[in-house]
Amino acid sequence: MIKQAILWVAQDSLLCLKKAGGLSLLKRNILSVYKSGIEKIIIIATKPQYLAIRQEAREFIDQGTIQIFQTDPNTTNYFSILNQVRPQLQDRFLMMRAEEIYSVSHLNKLKSSSLNIDTLILATRQLYENKNKLQDYAHNFFTAAYQKQNKNMHLAAAHISILDSETPDWNSIQLKQLELKYGFWFSLNHSEELPSLRKALFDSLRKPTDGWIRKHLNRRISLSISRLFCKLPFSANHITGFGTLLGILSGFLVANGTFWQVFLGGFLFQLSSIFDGVDGEISRLKLTNSSSGEWFDTICDNITYVAFFTGVVAGLYNQGYEYIYLETGLLLFGLIFFLALMFYYLLRYTKSGSLTAIQSRLMKADDLKSSGIIIYSLSKLKFMMKRDFFSFIFMILAMMHQLPWILHLVVIGTNISWIVLLSLRSDILKVKSSEAA
Repeated sequence: MIKQAILWVAQDSLLCLKKAGGLSLLKRNILSVYKSGIEKIIIIATKPQYLAIRQEAREFIDQGTIQIFQTDPNTTNYFSILNQVRPQLQDRFLMMRAEEIYSVSHLNKLKSSSLNIDTLILATRQLYENKNKLQDYAHNFFTAAYQKQNKNMHLAAAHISILDSETPDWNSIQLKQLELKYGFWFSLNHSEELPSLRKALFDSLRKPTDGWIRKHLNRRISLSISRLFCKLPFSANHITGFGTLLGILSGFLVANGTFWQVFLGGFLFQLSSIFDGVDGEISRLKLTNSSSGEWFDTICDNITYVAFFTGVVAGLYNQGYEYIYLETGLLLFGLIFFLALMFYYLLRYTKSGSLTAIQSRLMKADDLKSSGIIIYSLSKLKFMMKRDFFSFIFMILAMMHQLPWILHLVVIGTNISWIVLLSLRSDILKVKSSEAA
């Protein structure tokens, strides 16, 4: 397993100190390396760059996980520099360029590749079937490592034995390639490319699973907010907490029952949903996403739901709604049973605190078809259970002062959800025989 990475800085350039998404490229790469499970980093920089690089990486250097190796500005051959650093190298290591951004998934795939003696694995955007072209790619990797203008991906994994000669011996080095066709990658070669980098970085926050409302409304607003918040000293948890306060306030306003308070309460509930997108974007931008953050987000989401639904019930009670006790009872039963199943599954069967883990594991096509036509048909409405959809619908209904319809939909939605969930995974409440024994 690879536990070390080499991060080199292009000669006569401090582009890696430019910021995108609230982090410099250098810090973004360091955090990506840590996220992939690699523990040690060597930064290779020229003497004129040393002080600026050290200042930017100071917090990591103080932790003892980063070393900076100074090179002669006139040295242009990266392979010879690697030989100079060799005493500090482990048997297997990653090599990456400080002016490029790679997704953590890229690093995970590369560091998990089989790496034997005399092996060099090159990350490429396309596969090279011609051996000579792959060899040219490898040659450029070492000779053009310090060039600012180079559009190739500079990401590779190597065994230290490739450094047994002063220059690359392509007859003895086993060249392999790992195609990384998908996933975020950007190479910054000029300051003029910074706007393109920032745009690409924020565009990468969009998800293919985004529903219509999130894609065309919520995500556009949340990305604009994230562009501002990523420059400020706010963490994703700060934003989650703020969104939760909006949700609690929305419930308080709706409970009072006057037209404009219900109107504003519906708006704040939708705004809370938008900020639920912002916290995720900030955590991915700043590479601070964690299991504890996922749990905090999930708990805060449910606090928001309970606050708003309680506000709806209180508002209808104050209005003398005829079926308030019946529907409140059905709501409590459905909500408690659904949340109990959800949290039980998260705690017992997943390593995640995010409810998206439930969707990906439980809503498989094969499971749906084998559960009967009724459950399969109901599952097609699962987009209605996504927060972006029902928050928007509840906002519209609140603005129309239709609290009874909100309560109807919540009662129906929560009870259908636990029925579908239980039908798909009836063994969720069963203890495995091996564990029971």
